Amino acid sequence: MVRETYFSPSSLSYKQLTDFEIVFRHFVNGGNDGALKMIIQGIVGIKKSDLIYYICHALSTSKTNAKSPFLFLSPTSIASFNIRAKIIHSPSKIPIKDMKPLPDEDLVVFYEEMRHIRYILIEEMSFIGPRLCIQIDSHLREAFPENNDYPIGGSFVILVGDLGK
Repeated sequence: MVRETYFSPSSLSYKQLTDFEIVFRHFVNGGNDGALKMIIQGIVGIKKSDLIYYICHALSTSKTNAKSPFLFLSPTSIASFNIRAKIIHSPSKIPIKDMKPLPDEDLVVFYEEMRHIRYILIEEMSFIGPRLCIQIDSHLREAFPENNDYPIGGSFVILVGDLGK
């Protein structure tokens, strides 16, 4: 996916621009607006990838301590490559078959990798089943025990895709 190097969301529809503004305002306000749990859905051809790009760009270029507060995930390697995301099983340390708590050494590494992450965008939400959602939630709650009472370990989540797939 080739993009221009400047930030210009002029290709977004009114609804997409509204979605972008919700996420960006939430980010600028430091997440003090409360939990952000958002679903952006639509059929093929409505340029969800443009919206994803602008959200990723806006949050990733607003770095704290030289680390982006944003993690962009996709469930498959092909989709990850096409949209420059990470495969969901990699950064979240989720095994593909077993649902187990993280061993202590993996938990420490996972915490170090995730401690600056506040926003998680998951593309192709139709590929994400309840089991994988439970695993993501469980691992983030493990890594952030201070947010154990909050879904997804207190992270802000944006799901994107076409549920009709």
